[in-house]
Amino acid sequence: MITPHPYQPRFSTLAWLMGAMALATSSFITLLPIWLPCALLALGVIVLTRRWFGKVPPQLGLLRMLVLAVATIGLLWATHHLGVGIDAAAPLFVAFLWFKLLELHSERDVMRACFLSLFLVTAQLLIAQSLAQMLYAMVASLGVLGVLVHLHVVGPEGSGMVDRQPLRTAARSLRTAAVIVAQALPFAAILFIFIPRPEIGPGLDQKNAISGVSDVLDPNQIAQVAKSTQPAFRVEFTGGMTPAPDACYWRGVVLWHTDGSSWDRKLNAPDRVAIGAAAIADVVTATALADRTSYVVALQPHYSRWLYTLDAPVAMVRVDTLEDLRLSPGLVFQQSKPIAVPLVYRGESGVAAQAKDHPLPYYRPSSPPSAAEVRERSRSAYLLTPPKLDSRIVALAERLSIAATVDGRVDAKRLIAQTLDYFRREGFVYTLQPGEMGPNGTATFLFEKKRGFCGHYSNAFSLLVRLAGVPSRVVVGYYGGEINPIGGFMIVRQS
Repeated sequence: MITPHPYQPRFSTLAWLMGAMALATSSFITLLPIWLPCALLALGVIVLTRRWFGKVPPQLGLLRMLVLAVATIGLLWATHHLGVGIDAAAPLFVAFLWFKLLELHSERDVMRACFLSLFLVTAQLLIAQSLAQMLYAMVASLGVLGVLVHLHVVGPEGSGMVDRQPLRTAARSLRTAAVIVAQALPFAAILFIFIPRPEIGPGLDQKNAISGVSDVLDPNQIAQVAKSTQPAFRVEFTGGMTPAPDACYWRGVVLWHTDGSSWDRKLNAPDRVAIGAAAIADVVTATALADRTSYVVALQPHYSRWLYTLDAPVAMVRVDTLEDLRLSPGLVFQQSKPIAVPLVYRGESGVAAQAKDHPLPYYRPSSPPSAAEVRERSRSAYLLTPPKLDSRIVALAERLSIAATVDGRVDAKRLIAQTLDYFRREGFVYTLQPGEMGPNGTATFLFEKKRGFCGHYSNAFSLLVRLAGVPSRVVVGYYGGEINPIGGFMIVRQS
């Protein structure tokens, strides 16, 4: 019986393949646990070294490959780098891509590794489509295509010493790959112009978040935040007083339900009712009437339902139609469908107003609840606490409550001061790269890492004061803005 000769890719082919794979992987390097790039680098060195000395690259059997795959999945799960979404799946995909170096049984396996590398390059474009990302994608794709051309130019057999003119061969392969890319550009331009491009970015679950607004606050699952300078909306003030940027808070969505780590808008309430001027007038104080300002907002698509208003809103009018405009608890204005196209609307707000939010339930303008009913509903909704919490969090809230008690009652102002003083006294640090906090994230933030961004602080602060007996919620929106010196309008950016 004749044993078939094992497949032996050239050293130059292997080196080029690993270079292309590294280029395709580089954009995901911040998503990988520190041990994974080190392990993959060691794997690449072993494969190249064996081939340089004329040996066949290591090839594991089916059982060993299965054990390696299960072990990798277990390590990724243990280090919180496994989950649903492109960012959560990237470490697993990168690891399995490099494991192809242990399965190079034929030229077809080399081609499969190239195709998987191209898929990885494409996946990065689902996250960001900046000019730098496009240039990176073109360079990475050119490198991968160069591997495919090189594979067919030099052939599979031989060792590193056989390639007499590796630089000339590489230049020839790159030139051919560049010609292929150039030939494909007109076809790509036709597809770009005439084929609809569905928006799929907002559905991606990312551990590396981009600054912006969401209707779920879960900072403990975010490893780092990248500041985005993209405009969220533009504002032109048309009447009344024009507030300074540092006096502007643009209310988006109000979150009142918490499980101890995340906040959302869960609520059992009747269907939303159409808004009216009387409904809003019932939930703001008379101070709003003295300092009104009118404005027009040009809102960019953000694929959520709410509209941004200057705190506290007094009236809202859509320029085109107001058929589906609703008033939700917490003075949140929203429409029935996600905002997927630019939207222009007019608003009127009382900058000095103190809003009396009505979280439970929605009410009709013709029969608003009494002030006592509003206060009771607000207090009940804003005091709901999760059934299970880390005992350290509960103990801290009790200490803060005792320190803020005056004449047998918790003084809200003193409690707020005590809580803020705790953050200052314990040496908390603001950072956009805190790392993941894990399943018990709030306790990890408060008692171990003490590093985080605004989401960590608002989550912890609101939870502590609620546990101490003071109603709390999280109002999510944008603070401030930039005044355009020429046009006089204000630009509010994602960051």
